[in-house]
Parts: sequence; structure tokens; C-alpha cells
Amino acid sequence: MVFYSIIVYKDLKSRKIKDVGLSSLGFLKVLRNIIVEFGPAEYLDSFLLRPFYLTVFPYFISSYSLAILLASLTAEISYYIPTIISYEARKKIFRD
Repeated sequence: MVFYSIIVYKDLKSRKIKDVGLSSLGFLKVLRNIIVEFGPAEYLDSFLLRPFYLTVFPYFISSYSLAILLASLTAEISYYIPTIISYEARKKIFRD
């Protein structure tokens, strides 16, 4: 939650400077950008990939601690790949 709060704060701050004040439309644009950028990755991470990795890795790696560590690292990588793709697509689609 803190991760997203910092990003929203920075985006609102830059939007306020860009628009010379923060309007409700500017706030909605920031909210839209956050949802477009992080929504798909958060869904994949929370409901599909992370549970899958945390379930499957201990079956193949005998050390449970190492399996959980590697599963978490793999989930983090799997989270940031769609986030980067969504960010680049958002920049091209929404030019504001």
C-alpha cells in the first residue's frame, strides 16, 4: 500500500505542476494511469502467478526456505514485466 501511495503522491505532484493546479480531471487522469499501469500486473501477481509459484516451487526444491525465496523472486520478476509493458503502452496511448 505504501508503494502505491508514494507513486500516487508523486504523480499528483507532477500533475499539479503540469496543469498549474490540480483539478478533478487531473486527479482522475492520475487514477486512470495507476489502474492501467499496475492493474493487470497486480491481478496476475495476486491471483495467478504468486500462488502458483509458492505452491509449485517447494515440490521441486528440497529446501523449503530456498523454494519460497526463489518463488518470491520469480513472482517479483513476473510482476514487473507486465508493469513495464503497461507503462510503455500507457505512455503511447494516453499522451497527457
